[in-house]
Amino acid sequence: MLAKGTPQLIMKKNRPKLYILPGWGDRTTDPAYRRIISWASKYEFVPLRFATRNRKHALGSTKSLTEIVADLRNQIGTNTSHDMIFGFSIGALLAYLLAQKILFGKVIICSISPTLGPDLKTYPLKEVRKAFPAHYKEMGKMGYSKLASKNVVLLYGEKEQAILKKRSIKIAKRQRFKFVEIKGGEHILNNAYLGAIKHVL
Repeated sequence: MLAKGTPQLIMKKNRPKLYILPGWGDRTTDPAYRRIISWASKYEFVPLRFATRNRKHALGSTKSLTEIVADLRNQIGTNTSHDMIFGFSIGALLAYLLAQKILFGKVIICSISPTLGPDLKTYPLKEVRKAFPAHYKEMGKMGYSKLASKNVVLLYGEKEQAILKKRSIKIAKRQRFKFVEIKGGEHILNNAYLGAIKHVL
């Protein structure tokens, strides 16, 4: 029994964490991402430090893809089995690469950029080398390996590029993940896309 006047220690249960990797040129302070954060209220949103705004580079940074993923992994740390990671577009690709090594409680992949391995060959060479100057060779050697988590949802818009839709479906079927095609959806977090995200959170 505590002596009179001794403060009682109140144990607070830590909420699981939410990590968001936005698309190229986006920020988590943008309205669409703020809505996602508000809907995922059971999670504690933890911002990650990485570049997205440098439009001279497809990954927003001159760092190698390996360095970017390693830096994000260090920020996230371990003990993530109750946490959720969400990624859109190039952010979805980064989230996918992280989820290959880290066990998350839930993974939401939105409109993953199909730019690994043989997928690079489906783009015009000049376009790819211009957009991915520091990452072209590196990304060409990478693949869509199995994820550590089984609780994965992949979303994509009905009106997106055929390669993106094909890659999303292939990943989902191969690994038995849930996948959602958003009717009328495009490569943008508009109301239709956000409504589908809210449904799977």
